[in-house]
Amino acid sequence: MLQAIAEGIYPAKLWKYRPNNNFTDDIFQSQALYFPYPPQLNDPFDCQIQPISCTPAEVTAFVHQNNAGRSSADLRAMVAEATKNPAGFRRSINESMRKYINKLGVCSFTTNFDNLLMWAHYTESHKGLCLGFDVAQDPELFITPLKVRYAPTYPVYNHLTESAQIADKVLAVKSDHWIYEEEVRVVKSPMPANQKVSFNPLALREVLFGYNMPVNERRRIKHLAKKNGFGHTIFKQAVISPNSYSLTFVTC
Repeated sequence: MLQAIAEGIYPAKLWKYRPNNNFTDDIFQSQALYFPYPPQLNDPFDCQIQPISCTPAEVTAFVHQNNAGRSSADLRAMVAEATKNPAGFRRSINESMRKYINKLGVCSFTTNFDNLLMWAHYTESHKGLCLGFDVAQDPELFITPLKVRYAPTYPVYNHLTESAQIADKVLAVKSDHWIYEEEVRVVKSPMPANQKVSFNPLALREVLFGYNMPVNERRRIKHLAKKNGFGHTIFKQAVISPNSYSLTFVTC
């Protein structure tokens, strides 16, 4: 992981936009990040696939690979049943895959901390904040970051032959409407009951306050962070450029 960061394969820093609310306070208080399940993501088109047909050879290989220890007669009967009702078999496989995916925890980050659309959409019109994480300070948390690809159609994925690629083929593809997000995802399984994963406090290097965050809230969050083990964290305030549609950030 650290070598991949040094070689530029993985990002050295990841950012997370947040509104100013109790759930964000909890990140500082619990030193943990929430990992929603795919059905909890804000895009109902997320983690979808294009259904495809399975060849008899693929069905046979899949049955044999996933039923080790069964007798030859049982395997032949299972293959016969699957090929006799291919629609039902595909439906069963897709339901199984969907159940697996829906139990994965997905935490979203971005490589861009000054995206005006992200500040508007995810921080309640610049009233929230953006958390900056140093990936090398907590490689266990961030392994393995998936850089999201953006496409006009659902990805094509064959669970019978590509099950090892489920994360890259299904979880790392979104509609190209979201391309501005430059999203990087971290996926965890299994998830604890509260869906929260602890992180090393040293990994949180910066907190950027939105332009519209009130001064008293900036002070409150700084106090909250320092009280909970983030005395090393740098805090900055967004400033609107007088000459262009852009933000700069000054230490506060």
